[in-house]
Formats: sequence, structure tokens, C-alpha cells
Amino acid sequence: MRTSRVEAFSDGVFAIAITLLILAVGIDRAPHGDLGTFLVDLWPAYLAYAVSFLTIGIMWANHHLLFDNFASVDRPMLLLNILLLMLIAFVRSRPVSLRSSCVQRSTPEMPRSSTGSR
Repeated sequence: MRTSRVEAFSDGVFAIAITLLILAVGIDRAPHGDLGTFLVDLWPAYLAYAVSFLTIGIMWANHHLLFDNFASVDRPMLLLNILLLMLIAFVRSRPVSLRSSCVQRSTPEMPRSSTGSR
């Protein structure tokens, strides 16, 4: 099989994984009110997004360079490629939110003032 089909499929998986990274940022949970403060408070999610985007981007570049060395692929290479793409999808899913929550926990929180009880 020519490598062009494998590369096209792989590029699609990489593109979808990178596009879906933004969903982990959490902008969809914006409350009514002070949107600016909410967006600034999401900085750990932005940092996790940037790290994950760069990680997947580097993996895509390496994948591209790797397939420049092949004229065709066989079944074992296809299966190895599927395993790699599975790892790419994993990088896209849980580690983004884990990185974000780890950064949030390591940041000292400001004491909150109480507004009184009802």
C-alpha cells in the first residue's frame, strides 16, 4: 500500500486531536457576569492547551518525517501506526485536564472573603 493513504488518515487524526484540545479549556462553562476574570482564571487550562498542542504538533512533524523514508507500508506498519494514533488521541483527552488541574493545585489560592450566611 502506498504511504499517501496512511499519511492522509493520520493527518486527519492529528487534525481532529488538535482541534478537540480547545474543549478541555472550559470556556463553555463561563458564568454570567464578569467574563474577563473568568477567562483570566482559566490560565492553567490555556497552559495545558499550549503544551498539548505543541506535543501533538511535534508528534505530527516526526510522523511526517518518518513516512518520508518509506515507499510503501505493510500490515504490521499499519497496526503500529494505529497504535501511535491511539496514543495521540490519549494525549488529547485526559492529560490536558490533568495538567490543568495539577497547575491549579500548585498555584497558591487567595483567601476568599465570606459574604455572610443566610
